[in-house]
Amino acid sequence: MDTIVYIDGYNLFYGRLRHSPFKWLDVVKLFQAIAKVQNPSANIVKVKYSTAPVKANFASHGRNSVTAQNNYHRALEYLYQQRIEIIKGYHTVERGYPPSQGQLAYESHCISCHSNGINGAPIPGKPKMWASRIVQGVPVLVDHAINGYGLMPAKGGKESMSDADVEAAVKYMIR
Repeated sequence: MDTIVYIDGYNLFYGRLRHSPFKWLDVVKLFQAIAKVQNPSANIVKVKYSTAPVKANFASHGRNSVTAQNNYHRALEYLYQQRIEIIKGYHTVERGYPPSQGQLAYESHCISCHSNGINGAPIPGKPKMWASRIVQGVPVLVDHAINGYGLMPAKGGKESMSDADVEAAVKYMIR
């Protein structure tokens, strides 16, 4: 079975590999091995590796980081020529504020249901969907979110969420 693999190289590196001994991982070989476990007839025909070029003025090792990333990309392209495509995006640097506790809780726990209205979950930014709930008051909404209500399980099924995170997520969604 011919397979194309899409990799978010930026987040793979900064989220998992950066401080590990696997920093310059052979991603084609890794995903070929994973695919073979899933399906012995699997054949990786293309790897699309999306990333953003390192900016020396933001990198902890300056110009050396740029050189290291370029060398890594060249090595992958040399080894896999037609099988790898390195797609270079770009950085933006904007002034702003870090996300709030509520935004972080929403994006890490609540977004999967509340962004799509699954089982009637009200979608943030859609006041009509929230109107009948908001009139009950924030304490009631928080209680329903913590203890479950209707089709929503307690804490949306994310038992690891603290009550404070649940409250912050509710307030974020109804803002």
